[in-house]
Amino acid sequence: MKIFTPESLEGFQLNRYTQYQELADERIDAQLIELSKQPHILEFEHEDSKYRGRFARQKNISEWMASGRIVYALTEGRDLKGISWFRISQPEEFSSGYQLTFGIRLYEGAVGRGFCMPFMREVHTDMAQFGQGCGIWLSAKQDNFRAIDKYEQFGYQYHHREKGLVYMVNDDALVI
Repeated sequence: MKIFTPESLEGFQLNRYTQYQELADERIDAQLIELSKQPHILEFEHEDSKYRGRFARQKNISEWMASGRIVYALTEGRDLKGISWFRISQPEEFSSGYQLTFGIRLYEGAVGRGFCMPFMREVHTDMAQFGQGCGIWLSAKQDNFRAIDKYEQFGYQYHHREKGLVYMVNDDALVI
């Protein structure tokens, strides 16, 4: 497990997990389940059944983690403050250059404290060793303006809109 404390996230710890067993911790799982019920999380969670409820209970977390994601946990002491992940995934609507998908969540206590951009930067920097040169895509609910703004600030660009979601791409995020 790779653990480091970015200076830009003073007091926080960024933990990288490549397999669910590395994250398997009843305390973290319990926090993940509870934090995923926060109104700002539920408001913007995808309505697609394959995503909805992915952190609702232990079994869902295990299945989600076992599907090839590299997951990062942002912690403050023993408290989970955010998660982020990458996974190999290439939908038909994207060219062959977009082979990774990215996701991020910040929970109450971290939102609005300036951690989003540094967290994204550290996660993308770490991921560059695995997917250097790969384009990344993500999706967000079209009314999640705060997230879309952060993604644009980070270099993601609008690709298309479909079924209430905005799809964005980034060609340069994993260039060292």
